[in-house]
Amino acid sequence: MTSDCGWGCTIRCAQMLIANAILRLRLMYRLEIVRLFDDSARGQRPSAFSIQNIAVKGLDQGKLPGDWYGVNATANVIQELNEKYRPLPNFKICVFNDGNIICDLIDAQGKASSDIEAKMANNLEMQTLT
Repeated sequence: MTSDCGWGCTIRCAQMLIANAILRLRLMYRLEIVRLFDDSARGQRPSAFSIQNIAVKGLDQGKLPGDWYGVNATANVIQELNEKYRPLPNFKICVFNDGNIICDLIDAQGKASSDIEAKMANNLEMQTLT
C-alpha cells in the first residue's frame, strides 16, 4: 500500500488534533511534534502516531490497511498507541465511545498530571523571558 487516499482522512484529522493539543499545551517543540507522526521513520525510532503504527494497531480492531476508519476506531487506536509508546509523560487521551463526555474523568486525569502543569508554567515563564 502506497497511499492512505480514501481511507486515511479520519486518521489524519486525529493526528492533527493530537498535534494541535500538544502544541497548544507547549509540551514539545514543533519539530519534536512532527516526529510523533513521521510516516517515513522506518527502521529508526518508531513514530508513536505514524500511519503504519495506526494500521498495525487497527488490526486488533479488525481494521485492515485500506479499510475506512471511523471516529471511534481512530480514537481507540490513538489512545492505545499513546499508552504503548508514551511519547509524553502524563499525556492522556480520553475516549468516550458512548458519545457522553464525562468532565469529572477529564478533571481527574488532569489533576493527576501535575507534571504537565509545571512544564506549561515553565514554558510560559521561558517565553516571557525571551
